[in-house]
Amino acid sequence: MTNNKLVFNWNTESGKQSVSIDLSNLKDKDGNIVGFNNRANFELPEGYQFKYLTSEGFVKNNHLFGLYENKEFIQKSKAVIVVESEKSVMQAFSFGYRNIVALGSSNFSERQLNLLLELGVTTIVYALDEGSDFIKVSNVLDRFKGYRDRVGFCYIKNYSRFVSGSKDSPTDNGKDVFMEILKNDLIQYKY
Repeated sequence: MTNNKLVFNWNTESGKQSVSIDLSNLKDKDGNIVGFNNRANFELPEGYQFKYLTSEGFVKNNHLFGLYENKEFIQKSKAVIVVESEKSVMQAFSFGYRNIVALGSSNFSERQLNLLLELGVTTIVYALDEGSDFIKVSNVLDRFKGYRDRVGFCYIKNYSRFVSGSKDSPTDNGKDVFMEILKNDLIQYKY
């Protein structure tokens, strides 16, 4: 799993300041690089509006970060964990999890669902960041009601393992907490 970091400096009133931007290669299901997603990991100076910047013409909801790298593991297990951020995929990869992909947001599109179904997925764990509630989850998953004979969905039923208001991802608090979430905190979605 590759992740590149671009570091540059600029002059501010307080002198030279180091700034980093994480670059994630965005690949299609066949491994072709189709774009880059950039995230500023610093306090933005006045006048700058972006926190995330994606390659021009790249449509996030047509792709899944980590799909190409993890597809053989997803096909073998017929199950996948779907998270919001690319960072979560890389963290899970470092924990030894290979059946995980990122949406690049909290919005799960029908195109992204079909990419997973093409791999034979029958179980999807929809694992959003802390702060997501049942209404947000159900608004997304209700759109997939027509697929219920092909795939089952699970979601995080409570976020008690997360710091309230932290917006942490399921992987942010380490491997042990992530494993506990997968083992004890999921519930099957019922239409």
